[in-house]
Amino acid sequence: LQPKESKTVHLVLRSDRICTITNTATVSAKYCEPKSAMVKTDVLGIPGILSEVRDLLDPIPVNGNVTYLVSIINQCSKTATNVKMVCELEDSQQFIEGSGPTEVKGEGKQIAFGAVAELEPGKVLTWKVVVKATKAGDIRFKTSMTSNELGRPVDKFEATNQYAPNIVTASSEPARK
Repeated sequence: LQPKESKTVHLVLRSDRICTITNTATVSAKYCEPKSAMVKTDVLGIPGILSEVRDLLDPIPVNGNVTYLVSIINQCSKTATNVKMVCELEDSQQFIEGSGPTEVKGEGKQIAFGAVAELEPGKVLTWKVVVKATKAGDIRFKTSMTSNELGRPVDKFEATNQYAPNIVTASSEPARK
């Protein structure tokens, strides 16, 4: 460098985890003491929560039960907080039972899962929801997930075909020719 001249150096950082990165830059020149500067960069991470829903058997006869698997996956680097899931049934379905890592409560056409205080990166939570088919139709089982990190709910739908089975009666009389 010439006297009174300066040079700017740019640094691009990339991290695969939440941490604090400390960088130190040192300059030295002939006849001068070395000078150092230090900067700390906090890698904060980002949330990325995915929800999935699927039925285990489709189609379902009227008066039969369908089981839905509802999952929440934290696919990024930041812990998700206050994660909640609510499911909504159509009029042609009735809540039977639910199980999973938190309590499952059904009231009317709504099913609510107990809130998850923290969902760490890479973790997957899965619930089972059993529903009875009360009428025939092309049904949409709706899930809606929220968390402190999401700006609005994430809605998903699973299509289920509920059908009225054909009833065949057998006669005790032999067939006539």
